[in-house]
Amino acid sequence: EQKTEKPSEILNLLDNGISETFSKNINDTSVKDGMDISLMVIDKNHRIIEYAGAFNPLLIIRNNKITEIKGNRFSIGRTENTDQKFDNHTFHYKPGDMAYIFTDGYSDQFGGPLGKKIKHRRFRHLLLSVSSLPLLKQRDFLNENIENWKGKLEQVDDILIIGVRLE
Repeated sequence: EQKTEKPSEILNLLDNGISETFSKNINDTSVKDGMDISLMVIDKNHRIIEYAGAFNPLLIIRNNKITEIKGNRFSIGRTENTDQKFDNHTFHYKPGDMAYIFTDGYSDQFGGPLGKKIKHRRFRHLLLSVSSLPLLKQRDFLNENIENWKGKLEQVDDILIIGVRLE
């Protein structure tokens, strides 16, 4: 059992464990599938967020402006280049800031009048447009928006958005 609260160390431990399991149980070592993940630790006493991510970013919205803290460009559980380590990012927040971590399912959803993906840019704009609302209203708006966007099309991936109003 490892004890750490540092997001990058948690992701490195998870990556090592999953990579070992994959390499022992899969004969084909060219498996390129992995898990994308975001992890943040909030220190309320010092108003600090520590963040690490595998492909997925952390978005902070303050005063109607977005700060994007990018995750590393590799996944958890890869069997190649296992010497790469996850970076830890530290961000000082202010009361009222909104922090979002999320999967890529929302931005990858097909729909709209042309059957295209929402994409990251439009998704960021949606989060910016709802960030001043109470959290339950944000949830309701985002749920209704994705349902209207996809229409009769199937959902293509998991969708998870975690939004936290920082105090």
